[in-house]
Amino acid sequence: GEKNVSAQLAQAGQRLTFFEGFIGYLAPKAPLLLTHWMCSHCKDYAGGYWEYFYTSNGTCFAVPGFEGKKHFQILSRGFSAEMSAEAAGVSAMLTVLKCLAWQTWSENGNDPLIGKLNHLESALWEYALTLDEKRVICMAVA
Repeated sequence: GEKNVSAQLAQAGQRLTFFEGFIGYLAPKAPLLLTHWMCSHCKDYAGGYWEYFYTSNGTCFAVPGFEGKKHFQILSRGFSAEMSAEAAGVSAMLTVLKCLAWQTWSENGNDPLIGKLNHLESALWEYALTLDEKRVICMAVA
């Protein structure tokens, strides 16, 4: 059956090194790539504070700070839909983890971080599939 995967907000003191614990030396790239994903796919996103979350199955994601839902368009996928901040953040993080895995693999196919990135992505899919907006996340990313 489906495991019950939950998310917990990272405390302020954990923010500085949050991504390092998950993706090591790639950590500085994560916030930049997340913001790039948002700016590329949401016209009315103007930047802002992101909340960081741990999941009970050992992965992470970040949620952009906006209320309600915003409109997202991913032209390459023929995707156009409304998403909450959490759904957008999970979608962005899934994309970033895959992107970092490919980037790392292209630079060094033996880097042990590739397996870790793939594991983090799989675990985040497990969490994503527990959300009410799982269908829209699948359309945006899968």
